[in-house]
Amino acid sequence: MNVALDVKTTRAMYMMDNSCVDGYYGQYCSQKCSEYCSDVCDKGNRSCPCKSGYYGKTCKFKCFTGCLDCDDITCSACPPGRYGQFCHFYCTPDCNGTCDINTGNCKSCPSNCVSCDSVNDKCYGCISGYYGKICEHKCPSQCATGCDSFNGNCVNCTLIQSGKYCNASCPSNCMGNCSSTVKCFQCKAGYYGDNCEIKCPTNCYGQCDMLSGECFKCLSMCPALCSTGCDHVSGACSNCSTERCGQNCEFTYSTNCVENVCMASPESCVLCKSGFHGVFCYKMCPSNCGTCFIGTYCTQCKSGYYGKICQNTCPNTCDNLTCDIHSGACHKCINNTLYGEPCNMACSSNCKYTEC
Repeated sequence: MNVALDVKTTRAMYMMDNSCVDGYYGQYCSQKCSEYCSDVCDKGNRSCPCKSGYYGKTCKFKCFTGCLDCDDITCSACPPGRYGQFCHFYCTPDCNGTCDINTGNCKSCPSNCVSCDSVNDKCYGCISGYYGKICEHKCPSQCATGCDSFNGNCVNCTLIQSGKYCNASCPSNCMGNCSSTVKCFQCKAGYYGDNCEIKCPTNCYGQCDMLSGECFKCLSMCPALCSTGCDHVSGACSNCSTERCGQNCEFTYSTNCVENVCMASPESCVLCKSGFHGVFCYKMCPSNCGTCFIGTYCTQCKSGYYGKICQNTCPNTCDNLTCDIHSGACHKCINNTLYGEPCNMACSSNCKYTEC
């Protein structure tokens, strides 16, 4: 008999069965238990008790639709008010929603159960504040909003507590309480991060964004001419006081801006009043223009003028001395005895009343 080999084999088997942390199995503990195990799995064969709704040695199979829990393909627990192999029958109304899964006879669940399996003495869902196989345990007193009905882990903790059972303290810079995984819900002023462990930038005033650390308000003052504050990152004014525009409201515009309105970016008047042009409408249009574009050509002429800068006089044969701004053609002749674009041709003498 090889004693050394037997000892080595026995030791390897012991390590395979007992040396893995919860949730893993195998000779090198490299394989993860099924996510549907309700507890740790066997280190050697990975079998485990299943969460509700799953079955099989490793809990990889989902129960038949309609079952809360099952044993192979047979339902072992039904939703409230149902019974049968596939939970396809309804309990009678006088059962108040709870009856034997096999017979349909009315029965009562343990007082803290939502529904139950009377054969295996097991609850499916506990009322708020309880957990356990038959909901016999109260959630830890530090749990703020109940606990997991299987393992009793707190969903949320009361103020300044954290951990699975809310038996640890929240990080010191948390404002109020934190999650069971020790993440803060809100930070004290001046801090950010999951555990509120990072200081906000020095120029922040008060709190900053909990995730990015971006300031909500800044210590630096907005430019004095801003009328309603400025952007907290760039410092650009949101609005300017009267007769000013520009990113920092540093430009004064003229009264030749239409309605005295100018844009902050790009800095300019929105529109110029008649007879003026330029970024801030300081420049005058050519004398006979009504309105002009950058002073290079008129977009409208005063009555009686035409041309690129309204330098030409409309023909005196035009009615009301009005003509086309580009060609000088009369819109209408001064009387009906003339015709042609400049109204310089007389109607034929053969026309009645010499009108044409």
